[in-house]
Amino acid sequence: MENKVYWSGHSFVGPMQPYIVMCSAASMPSSCWGSYKRVSVVKLAPGAGVPRMISPRARGVQKIVATWEKCNVGKTARCAFECSLIAAQDMARDLNRIQADLVSEV
Repeated sequence: MENKVYWSGHSFVGPMQPYIVMCSAASMPSSCWGSYKRVSVVKLAPGAGVPRMISPRARGVQKIVATWEKCNVGKTARCAFECSLIAAQDMARDLNRIQADLVSEV
């Protein structure tokens, strides 16, 4: 299983951008044809690098905010994986903006 960070808000992951989108292969029974993935929004600990797995036990993960399980990877932009990826990117962007506003007010 390979995890990929599709969007982190900026080119760095740090204390100002703690929410990232991660994707990994979903475990499916052998009777299922096609490819399925997991998409999640993860909150990182300050100063942590990119985690290697989508799990609360992973090094640097403070919390898993949302997860889209078993999304079919299709050939078009309307497949479940692409739709969930867009929703996760929007959620991470909004959470990072809220976090930046809270830090700037202090």
